[in-house]
Amino acid sequence: MAGNQRQRRRISTFHMDDSWRGRLQPYMGTLKLVSAVAGLMLAGVGGFYAVLSRQLDRKWPPPPEVTRAETRRLLRGAALREHIAPDPRVAYMFLLRALEQIHGDGVLDEDAPAVQEIVVRMANAAAQVGEKEPAVRMLEGAWHRVVDADGHIAPDDSGWTRLQVCRIADVLGPLQLKTNHSEAIRTYGTALRAAKHVLDSDSSGDAGDVREEMLLRHANYLTSLGEAFALVGDLDSSQALLSGVLKELRDRQPAGDEPGAKKADRWTCLDAIVMLDLAQVARKRGGLDEARAWASAGVAVTEKWPGTHACEMCHGHLLAQLAAIAEIQGDKQACRNLHSAALKHARSTGKGAAEKAEEDIRRIDAELSPSPDKTE
Repeated sequence: MAGNQRQRRRISTFHMDDSWRGRLQPYMGTLKLVSAVAGLMLAGVGGFYAVLSRQLDRKWPPPPEVTRAETRRLLRGAALREHIAPDPRVAYMFLLRALEQIHGDGVLDEDAPAVQEIVVRMANAAAQVGEKEPAVRMLEGAWHRVVDADGHIAPDDSGWTRLQVCRIADVLGPLQLKTNHSEAIRTYGTALRAAKHVLDSDSSGDAGDVREEMLLRHANYLTSLGEAFALVGDLDSSQALLSGVLKELRDRQPAGDEPGAKKADRWTCLDAIVMLDLAQVARKRGGLDEARAWASAGVAVTEKWPGTHACEMCHGHLLAQLAAIAEIQGDKQACRNLHSAALKHARSTGKGAAEKAEEDIRRIDAELSPSPDKTE
């Protein structure tokens, strides 16, 4: 009986405090833990947002001419969707709304550099979602504001015009390479002159990152120009340009050939792209052994950098090129093996033309398997 009385006293003591604090007392330890975790999460999210905002303002700042806070937030959101978490449809909507606000405020006119830069960004977003014709119209309008009908770049002491030519060419050139090769040659030729002028100017040495970016652009324009010449049948000019770019790329290589010697970057990716282009030029010339050598060298470069997006894309194209060369040379089995390797690569990385590889494998299998009529 004494034990029962002590148990009843303990129970009554436990329920003695009927306030909200008393009722929550048994769970306070858990609540403190949850509160601490929630506080850490909020602090982490806040810290991440602050770091992200600083990075956006450092690398892709809104133009200083745009002073309206809401418009600057829209431009910052567009930069986020262009570079950090890519979504071109959302980026386009952010940019369109920002442009509407700028026009509504009436502070900047249509020719203002800040407005024209936004137009190019909108065209780039439109091109990425497949709206090629509107993108080309916007880009051509922006182009004619900085380049006259004879291809002369408008004079500009600040250098902005030449940089704008490069910005437009970065988006317009690839679109023209698919549809209008002669126009692509003119666009890349003008962009090449603009980039060279920036590199040769005294101000080009002010910032290492800016100069490095322009050097890469210059090399890309030479490569794209070489591709455009190949598409119009001028293989001599194409090979000369591409060989010059490859020499520049190799001069930039560090001593040693180990993957750890440098990290994979856009220069690395351009190396493999130029080799693919040289393989295609050699193939058009009929030099299949030379084409195979270039494509094989390109595959070796891409294999050094597994997990690098551009290298994985190039790897698939190079395997397809080797398969096409093998088929032309009559080696059907090697052709099938290379298509199988391209299919495996596409499935494992999600980069490459898996459906095209499957189609080619089926076609080669049909050619390798004798038909019933021939076996009888």
